[in-house]
Amino acid sequence: MMNSEDPMLRSRIEELQQSLFADAISEQVVQQPFEGAYALEEVCDFVNAVISDKVLSIGTELMRNKKPRYVGSSQAMIFFKYLPLLVKVTNCLPKCYRYSGSIDLFMEACRNTQQLEDSIKAGDLWRCKLGPGDSTGFDCLVVIFNRLVGEIKRLYMNGGFKQRIAAQRHYLNRRHANDCRWIDKIFEACHRVSVLRLDLGYDKEFASQMSLQELSDDIDHLRNNYRHSPIFHDKIADYFKIEYGIDRGPHCHAVFFFNGSKRNPISHIHHAQEIGEYWKKDITKGRGYYYNCNADAEDHENNGNRGIGDIHHYDSRLIDNLKEKVFAYFVKSDQFVQVATNPRFKRFRRSQAPEYLARRPRAIFFSTQDDSLFERMM
Repeated sequence: MMNSEDPMLRSRIEELQQSLFADAISEQVVQQPFEGAYALEEVCDFVNAVISDKVLSIGTELMRNKKPRYVGSSQAMIFFKYLPLLVKVTNCLPKCYRYSGSIDLFMEACRNTQQLEDSIKAGDLWRCKLGPGDSTGFDCLVVIFNRLVGEIKRLYMNGGFKQRIAAQRHYLNRRHANDCRWIDKIFEACHRVSVLRLDLGYDKEFASQMSLQELSDDIDHLRNNYRHSPIFHDKIADYFKIEYGIDRGPHCHAVFFFNGSKRNPISHIHHAQEIGEYWKKDITKGRGYYYNCNADAEDHENNGNRGIGDIHHYDSRLIDNLKEKVFAYFVKSDQFVQVATNPRFKRFRRSQAPEYLARRPRAIFFSTQDDSLFERMM
């Protein structure tokens, strides 16, 4: 394998970009397994694989015919192909936000890895299969990949990221456990609950212009309007998780809990659609977008994952799905985002759990719980 002297790498990259070699291997390029919406999750998977030594450096060995070939773990070979996509996706993230420790670690390691950005211009070459006899064609890219792997490990151990990633995982695990206890209180108070799950955000033509703070203000506007709209009558609890996506920009996952003795849970799909339309037309004045997850409830029921819709307090399977399928998604580390200039920014909003609703629902007051103190530590 060639040595890692920078001028040689730069020269070899330029040769790859201009040569016909790229055309000769174009048929080997495979389809991307994930789009931008899932690429941040893949970034976290890559970093986690590196720091757990599941992705080691790629090396070479001689075959029986004396020709060299690349050797490495299966995960290393997969991430090698799609590294340009991961770099391009993280380059699209707004610099005004902080992200999960794994994503910030990946971005800093990329900045510190010489020639990485230049090599991304030869992105199709990265995605080709490393096979026998390829050591003269991809040597510079393998050197860069190995540099990145080494830099991720160095920053993880010496750059403060080990403590930060561990702290975020602890926080999210603690958050999920607390949410599960909150759900238990809801079903202790109300024996039949209509659970509505929606994604709320903005149409693509507006999403790039919106900030997390504007989304937060719109959520507050929505919650303040509960008493004025009949579609929110008999609501007993709500939950919001703010996120940022490459494709959708600022958006949130929302869950609404309604008293099933007052509201007909059979019409949960239509009820969720009414809330989505209210968000789109009344709260965001036509700029909004929503996805009615309850419309997929039947599919989730068929595969055994339903945790929304009509749920009785004695149905432990559906309640467990609500906790481990619906709410567990809200605490995924790759969705961690924070406003860099405002450590008190609240990514989670949750009402207080209701008291016992034997006859009529009592007044529900919003919780003043705030995770900002913990977030300032990260």
